Amino acid sequence: MISNTFLGCHAALFNDWDCGYPVFGQINQKLAVMVDAPATRPLTKHERLLAQWMLEHGNAEASRFLPQLARAEATAWRCECGCASFNFKVAGEPEAPAGVNILGDFVAGEGEEMFGVFIFQSGGILSGLEVYSLAASAPPVLPAPEQLRPFKAAAAAPHGVQESGGRNDG
Repeated sequence: MISNTFLGCHAALFNDWDCGYPVFGQINQKLAVMVDAPATRPLTKHERLLAQWMLEHGNAEASRFLPQLARAEATAWRCECGCASFNFKVAGEPEAPAGVNILGDFVAGEGEEMFGVFIFQSGGILSGLEVYSLAASAPPVLPAPEQLRPFKAAAAAPHGVQESGGRNDG
């Protein structure tokens, strides 16, 4: 028997009453909504344009991933730090394996506001776009393509950014 004590704090999850026994049909309906939440969503126009620009201006193999970008959506994954990073799921491709092979690495901002952005693949599958901190914290929004410059071009930038420390060294 389920007690009202157990349901006290969690009754809203199970039903619309403040306390009492749950109505199991409502439990199933609410759990189905949680389970059926989409695992992917369409890329926003800004996400797609930024990723396209990065692939067009990345390393020698980056442009080979443009056809995958045309079929890509964003996964529901979000970074714990609150940055604007996101992962791709490419229609018709399996889940990308673990690993990061950078296709293009760029920086934006100056001084205390400097941050990096890279796009990557793993196992031949377009995998994600990562925003990372080089000074303070990584921004919660994606930069515009015109704000980006190659990471190597920023090698002499302040805050100890070194070309040998770059992610796209070869």
